[in-house]
Amino acid sequence: MSGAPQYPGRPNGLSKFEAEQVRDHGPDPKWLEPWAQHVVLFPGVTPEPYGLMHLHGDQSDVSTWGDQDGLSRGLDAMYRSHTQCDDCGGVLYFALDEPRLRAVIELDDEEASE
Repeated sequence: MSGAPQYPGRPNGLSKFEAEQVRDHGPDPKWLEPWAQHVVLFPGVTPEPYGLMHLHGDQSDVSTWGDQDGLSRGLDAMYRSHTQCDDCGGVLYFALDEPRLRAVIELDDEEASE
């Protein structure tokens, strides 16, 4: 589709449906890979469940959102404006739909007897 944005994960362009999705909600974050890397954060590390981290030099910028649309639009804006970034260490994103980490903690025999 001519005039539609190009994303690294969609090298052949977007279908009409996908272009409408970008217009209404922003791109699927997976379309921005490998430019942006998906990471998993422990719950409570950031105030919102969706976000991105832009690493550059000795600092990082973190933006968070309460929903998927915010993340999609934020990544899209970063992708479109990310030129001439000195010392860029990368762009990372995280989302609520990640699998939850679960841990089983068992007491050893010594702790159980206390």
